[in-house]
Amino acid sequence: MVDPNTTRISDTDGFKKELKRNVIGFAITLLILFVFFAGLTFLFKDPIQELVNYIVLKMGFLGMCIVSFFLGLIVTPIPQESFIYMIQKSDLNQEWFFYVFIFGLVSCLAGQVCWFLGGKLGHTQFIQKMLGKHREKVGDLVNRYGLWGFLIGVISPLPFSVVCWTAGIFELRWSIFTFGSLFRIVRFFIMYFLLKMT
Repeated sequence: MVDPNTTRISDTDGFKKELKRNVIGFAITLLILFVFFAGLTFLFKDPIQELVNYIVLKMGFLGMCIVSFFLGLIVTPIPQESFIYMIQKSDLNQEWFFYVFIFGLVSCLAGQVCWFLGGKLGHTQFIQKMLGKHREKVGDLVNRYGLWGFLIGVISPLPFSVVCWTAGIFELRWSIFTFGSLFRIVRFFIMYFLLKMT
């Protein structure tokens, strides 16, 4: 169980080291996603535009939110940020602030479900296998630094679902978890502005 007082950091050197490592990881992840999406846009501009238009037309915004929600529940190679790319490359771009914000909220809602299920099912072998080696890393951060450890996990290159499942497994207080998960929305806005440059 995470002590509610862990919002105060006693091991500042260890925290600074973890924070620096994960901020660098976050920057590298954003750079890789930026290069990937910029490369796709450059190499396959017309086919990508047709695919994005097809997805937006067939699924609609609600359908995209539902898919994004379910992608946020599991560990998958398809990041939720893919939908931010679709907003940027479609007619949804005209109301981008609203759509990016809603996708951020959908991601936070999926995180809430992961946190809840982590607390209930985290002991099962299936869940432990799904989270793999990341469970211990994120769990250590959450146990040592509470909210701050969770925030490090939120900005880390790890899938958000892994961070949320682990926060539930290690019983991070719901109020701390909810506050920290809102930074996911900030990450989506950063991603949108980076993709806007592609």
